[in-house]
Amino acid sequence: MWPLITAMAMGAPAEVPAAACPPKCAGHQFGAADLRGAVFAGADLRGADLSAARLGRADFSGAVADVSTRWPSDRVPRRIWVLVPSAVLAGADLADLDLRGQDLTGADLTGADLSRSDLRGAHLDRATMDGARLDEALVDRDTTPDVGLLPVEAYRIVPGATLGSAMLEGRDLSAAALRGADLSRASLAGANLRGADLASARLDDADLTGADLTGADLSGAVLTEANLRGADLTDARLDETTDLRYARIEACTGCPAR
Repeated sequence: MWPLITAMAMGAPAEVPAAACPPKCAGHQFGAADLRGAVFAGADLRGADLSAARLGRADFSGAVADVSTRWPSDRVPRRIWVLVPSAVLAGADLADLDLRGQDLTGADLTGADLSRSDLRGAHLDRATMDGARLDEALVDRDTTPDVGLLPVEAYRIVPGATLGSAMLEGRDLSAAALRGADLSRASLAGANLRGADLASARLDDADLTGADLTGADLSGAVLTEANLRGADLTDARLDETTDLRYARIEACTGCPAR
């Protein structure tokens, strides 16, 4: 859910211009913007520079920041989640975030919501995760501790993974190592699978509508009855063992002719 961002102008509520902040605000340079009374509830402010902005009465409840976020006089606002090692993040709403490579070693994530977040390569060693939600979160071999110790609700993006019927619509799986994985009946509509290794993967009856499979390795993959309508297979590797029987390929770019 994107944050609501409003500000006060001449004492009356006014929307911050769309150009002032992208949807997640991460990495944004705010300059000397007048953001008094702004509401940044739930905003992703990692890497953002607000050091010269006017922030009087601004509400940062539930916003996310990290050590690279810059604040006026280096004063971090209250009620903001700062993603650093040993952080206290109990009950934090960290759903739908790109947390690839994030160092949360020793953090208190008790009851935190990490649903659908990308935790590939994240460091969670010694983190307290009692009651944490990881529904549909992405983890891989570079996630620590070992993915086998994380809740089963998380999707393991590893060779040979069992991801049948997984809900992965619109997810960024570019260059994912999924050789031999079972993705049968998975929902991958609009997913970014550019350069993914899907050799010998099972994608039978998978929904790949509008998916980007540019440069993906589909050699030996099983795509029987898969929905490839509007998908892009430009430069994808297919061979004589790629099984596309009964696949729906209308408006598919790069799909072999029947």
